[in-house]
Amino acid sequence: MYLKCLFPMVKVNVSFLGKTEDTETTEAWKNTAIILNHSTAYPFQVTGSSIRCCFCTLSFNDPTVFRKHVDSAHKNVDKSQPLNNKLNLRIDITDLQCISCVGVFDSLDSLSHHLNTEHKYDIKTVSNLKLVPMRLVMDKFVCMVCDKKFSTLNQLSRHSGSHYQRYVCEKCGKNFERDSALNYHVLLKHSNSEFFCRVCRKGFSSNLARRQHVEENKRCLPLACHICKERFLYWSPLENHLFDVHGIAKKTYPCKECGIQLDTRNKLYCHFRKEHTDELKCSDCGKCFSVRSKLEEHVLVHTGGKPHQCAICEKTFRTKKSIRLHMITHGDQKKTCPICKKVLSVRYIRDHAKKYHLEGYRNGFFKEACSKIMDF
Repeated sequence: MYLKCLFPMVKVNVSFLGKTEDTETTEAWKNTAIILNHSTAYPFQVTGSSIRCCFCTLSFNDPTVFRKHVDSAHKNVDKSQPLNNKLNLRIDITDLQCISCVGVFDSLDSLSHHLNTEHKYDIKTVSNLKLVPMRLVMDKFVCMVCDKKFSTLNQLSRHSGSHYQRYVCEKCGKNFERDSALNYHVLLKHSNSEFFCRVCRKGFSSNLARRQHVEENKRCLPLACHICKERFLYWSPLENHLFDVHGIAKKTYPCKECGIQLDTRNKLYCHFRKEHTDELKCSDCGKCFSVRSKLEEHVLVHTGGKPHQCAICEKTFRTKKSIRLHMITHGDQKKTCPICKKVLSVRYIRDHAKKYHLEGYRNGFFKEACSKIMDF
């Protein structure tokens, strides 16, 4: 009875030792429970920029303080309790040790092998684990798998989960870490309706109809004030509401590398990618850029290429600005919008996409569909 309560997601006929409907999943839960109860792996959750204890929900900003808290306040607790969570569990393996012999390990694989061979725990290392290992270091957010750096703990957590994706879309093959994320992807990408309310999941024939639905149903506005529960469509008016009505100062986002303060999360993300990673740096001259499209455009300057081609006269241009100015010379030549099939002047297609097909424009669908009309 105890085992069935401890692992509610696994359908068990008699016990863990008996037959199961999903042997691999059952073995993964067993392996995970053994590792959590016989090592210094610290399970945690991410809430904003804080580390939240899975056993008492207290939050911490300093990983060292978090680990000391678990060691002192939850020394005798059953460490496999967080397995009730459906999601792949994040664990901190910064100081990974076997609690039986105080052996030190640098990975879950080496720890699993040790527990199996030295302490005779029935752990099968070939089975996948319900764990996403991370190393928590104060103000340093680096993926332990690929060494990629991030500006926030939340970004690192999301990225780390991408290395352990298990749910696959049968239609397009895209992978997801959570079944809920897969379900939302199928609803958004592979159903008959193209436009959805992100709150109630109702489908609409056009973006305009979806927008009207959201404006008429305030409960479907995606953002809510945590004090008075008034809802908003965008973060900026919500932030203004918190300041004007409740006196809450607007949040700033400090860069953990250089300390600069940014007023939006997106600016922090762009700043960090540009200034503190090599992701957007030209390998030829070292120049950095804020977005990948500008970097790709710049790289072609070193090769003398002109990547932007007019779909009407096939003339090529070096920059996007140049081709946009060139498109005006074609006057009122008409093209069909690939989403709503409306016939428009070529030079107005981009503005039309932003106004009426914002979701498709943002996620890249419109840009891809229009690649033969003009370069965005």
